[in-house]
Amino acid sequence: MDFPVLICDDSHLAQRLLSKALPEDWSCHVLFAYDGNEALAILRTRHVALTLIDLSMPNMDGWQLLQAIRQENIETLCLVVTGDRQLETHKRALQAGATAVFNKPVNPDKLQAILAEYGLYSADCQATENTH
Repeated sequence: MDFPVLICDDSHLAQRLLSKALPEDWSCHVLFAYDGNEALAILRTRHVALTLIDLSMPNMDGWQLLQAIRQENIETLCLVVTGDRQLETHKRALQAGATAVFNKPVNPDKLQAILAEYGLYSADCQATENTH
């Protein structure tokens, strides 16, 4: 079974770049959402181990999505991916429930390291089902 990953970004280019930043040898099934509303609908109906979230989106933005995930106790590792490089934004995202914050474009090695740190990936055994 493929490992479920959700990429939530209103830019199709950003979605594609994020999916390419995932480890090449990772056996995962990537789902895409245009905004927080679509992401939340997916998260409510199926288990998603990893959710990559952009902060700036129409309708329901990443901040609101993080809040909803926390309020509804949805188990998914949330990684924020943003073009905002301000330290205050990064701190606020972590306080809102993100496990880590990455600047766009995402460095695949840094992403792989955080996935490994949380037990979601190892180069020798690919995806695991350990979520925090």
